[in-house]
Amino acid sequence: MKKNICLLHSIEINTTPEKIFDYISDLNNDPKWRPEVAKMEVQGEKKLGTQVIEYITIFRYFKFVTPTLLKVLDRPTKFIAETPDSHPTWVECIRTIDKLDEQKVKFTIQLSFSLDNMLQILPVIPPAIFIRMWYAPRMKRYLKNLKAILEAREQ
Repeated sequence: MKKNICLLHSIEINTTPEKIFDYISDLNNDPKWRPEVAKMEVQGEKKLGTQVIEYITIFRYFKFVTPTLLKVLDRPTKFIAETPDSHPTWVECIRTIDKLDEQKVKFTIQLSFSLDNMLQILPVIPPAIFIRMWYAPRMKRYLKNLKAILEAREQ
């Protein structure tokens, strides 16, 4: 049985649901607000089934290459990308947008993955608690970066 980890974080952003959805569903924007993302290769137009290859570099030396497929594009509330069934490890990213008022949303990112993903960069799988302790602050930083970018656009 494979072990999975799930990380979930939210932030309030002064923008509209449509504006944030358009930004976060354009995966070419990910390197702007997620520092570990070196690049995203979007294989075609943004639609269900489009493949995206994510290149992440951690500590300059550790590299993850993860293909995902766009599974849900529900403008302006939900975006889901997940690894294809043929991929040896599993990753799912769910991005949701809840409208709080006319110019404020709550953006939530949920990242779930199988711990065997760590074998791409490490010889053994560390305990899930260490992965959470290491990655949770990074996800919070991602959200702060996204908030700063989108709120600067609103001014």
